[in-house]
Amino acid sequence: MKRHTLQKPDGSKLAAFSFDAKDPGGNVPSPSAFFIHGAGKSHARRTDYLSEWLAGRGIASTSFDQEGHGESEGALEGSSLARRAAEADFVHQTLSKGPLALVAGSSMGGHLAIRKGVFWQSPAIALFCPAVYGHRAWDLAFGAAFRDFIRKPGSFRQSDALEALSGYQGRMAVFIGADDEVIPSEVLDLLAEHAKSASFFVCHRIPGCTHLIHRTAAEDPRVRNVIFDGLEELLAG
Repeated sequence: MKRHTLQKPDGSKLAAFSFDAKDPGGNVPSPSAFFIHGAGKSHARRTDYLSEWLAGRGIASTSFDQEGHGESEGALEGSSLARRAAEADFVHQTLSKGPLALVAGSSMGGHLAIRKGVFWQSPAIALFCPAVYGHRAWDLAFGAAFRDFIRKPGSFRQSDALEALSGYQGRMAVFIGADDEVIPSEVLDLLAEHAKSASFFVCHRIPGCTHLIHRTAAEDPRVRNVIFDGLEELLAG
């Protein structure tokens, strides 16, 4: 794993991480994956176990700490989904090398992974305990107004991420704990409904797992194996 310090156009610095594929073939760049973490206390290193697994299958990967998270500068308050999307674009353009094979997002990062995965024309998207948000949330600064909006029942039904997903023809897998206490089950129904153009769609509900899916996977090989098998199937197309 390599750690990178990237200076954004506004001068603040982001910590990013890259994993090279093991045994890359010749001089051809390895296919690559891009990870987008969630909100709260989340950070990029939570998905290192996935990057290591992908590296063993010839796929490089990139992840980064969004502003105010992990080892990156900045503050959570005042950021936004739009700012995080711009950060993802910046890191992807700076570090990603080979052809994109997968975009993966967790929780809040699920909304961003859909938007970026569709825009970047990724052949596969993996969502872990994914959240989606209504249109108004995109530009709202994180803080009281953002929290009030996303807590409104059904505010996620009219979502730019769902609209983007409607035209997606790649492959998609959702992984969520059967005991997830954060994501409404209706979100999963809406994802399935809007992914009808996808060439492959599956939702893995993992027993004994809560919203903290990556923490659980780090401790429980059973959960890890469900995820690994699901990714193997997703990437086989």
